[in-house]
Amino acid sequence: SGWVWNQFFVLEEYTGTDPLYVGKLHSDMDRGDGSIKYILSGEGAGIVFTIDDTTGDIHAIQRLDREERSQYTLRAQALDRRTGRPMEPESEFIIKIQD
Repeated sequence: SGWVWNQFFVLEEYTGTDPLYVGKLHSDMDRGDGSIKYILSGEGAGIVFTIDDTTGDIHAIQRLDREERSQYTLRAQALDRRTGRPMEPESEFIIKIQD
């Protein structure tokens, strides 16, 4: 088992009003049946970045400015939705802001 992702990169100066797709957290334990709940924590979680807890899709919901901050360190969890038991070890990952 294991987490499946690459490092995430986001272009700065995103000025749209729609959430910007950043990438997807994915556990290879995920069978696509909604039994896994993805949780995002760390820098900017819930404020700058949101996660769909079923699909693992991460979106940026605020404008990003590389001069203010060039990267965010976040943590990911995958829980069994029924029991709340971790399906993967909590893992740290980085979202880098590129100009």
